[in-house]
Amino acid sequence: MKNIILIATILSFAKLAFADCDLKTKVEFTEPRIFAPLKGSNATGGFAKIKNNCSEELELSLKSAEGFKAVESHVTVEENGRMAMKKIDSFKIKSGETLELVPGGKHLMFFDPQGTVNEGSEVKLVFNLNKKELTVPFKVVQRIKK
Repeated sequence: MKNIILIATILSFAKLAFADCDLKTKVEFTEPRIFAPLKGSNATGGFAKIKNNCSEELELSLKSAEGFKAVESHVTVEENGRMAMKKIDSFKIKSGETLELVPGGKHLMFFDPQGTVNEGSEVKLVFNLNKKELTVPFKVVQRIKK
């Protein structure tokens, strides 16, 4: 009986250790970028590749973006033969998989910049990953490469 209790205790601690992923070292953001807003526009998009190196699935939601009044996560879907953006609450990333945020697909949206957002600057984004916060700098880039 003591052995069963000991094994159950060890398994409980092991589960807690694996469930507590270090987001700063185990979640990789590749090419995190935001398009510089077009003149006269109040919205722009954000993109990146986000790899989950944790042992468990991650639920990622965008909480805030420095210098923007509102932020949303979107997915592009086809509805009645037309492409449309649809707001979603979060993205799920399975262990070992990569979420690709790209124009015309899953992406982030930023609304109402509170000042000038210049190419070359950085915007700090705050994400919730399994209810833990992670701040990631996104580089502001021009929309069309020269």
